Amino acid sequence: MADEPVSGIRHDGWLPTQQANHFSLALNSSEFLLAFGLSRLSMMPSAMGDTSQSHIEWVAALSISPTAAAQLSQILEINLREYEEKFGRIPQDPNFKLTQTR
Repeated sequence: MADEPVSGIRHDGWLPTQQANHFSLALNSSEFLLAFGLSRLSMMPSAMGDTSQSHIEWVAALSISPTAAAQLSQILEINLREYEEKFGRIPQDPNFKLTQTR
């Protein structure tokens, strides 16, 4: 029935929104799994003084086909280029490390 809500969509038509600053990607022959999380820094008291510890709170995951992943890559590339033309170069995080496991 058209009036029934689709899973994850609220009755007012808005999709739930999450913030993410950490990403993970896994793939197989039929799908890409994108996981989104929040990297948080916690202060922990210890005998040696306060120490910080980083942890990730995973908030969402999205499974998409290879075709959809290619389309997402294209639309991100186009929109990033347009963003930089309008607002200037996007600063790179000096701590970002691209890691791949096989």
